[in-house]
Amino acid sequence: MGKAATTVIGPAARLLGDAFAGLVTTVYDATGVFGGALIGAIYPLLVVTGLHQSLVSLELGLIGGGGSFIFPVAGESNLAQAGACFAVALLARRRSRLRAVAAGAGVPASFGIAEPAIFGVNLRLQFPFVATVVASAAAGPSCPSGTSRR
Repeated sequence: MGKAATTVIGPAARLLGDAFAGLVTTVYDATGVFGGALIGAIYPLLVVTGLHQSLVSLELGLIGGGGSFIFPVAGESNLAQAGACFAVALLARRRSRLRAVAAGAGVPASFGIAEPAIFGVNLRLQFPFVATVVASAAAGPSCPSGTSRR
């Protein structure tokens, strides 16, 4: 199994990873504002499935090449999740469990940990999650255009 991992699986996974990185970077570079909006809209969905962790290696490569557009998109998405949580906390009834959970989940989302906000509040109520996808898509094009490889 070790030989198969080093001779077949490893190189194949690297090719797939490089192809994925090239696809994401090409989409962002070629489509400009629309690419930022597309990546912004997809990012919350990647967090739900856990696939946002696959972007870490891509981001490290982009940072090594001069800059990354993924980090600003992720930050904007996390702040959208936090904002939706705080809005739910403001609109929920006083002394309700939902208000406490929403306020408590909004704080870590403000600092980059959006999973409590997504799974505890926004996804459960559905409308706040849809609003965060729209907000993240709207904020995606505001990422600096010179941060990707060109």
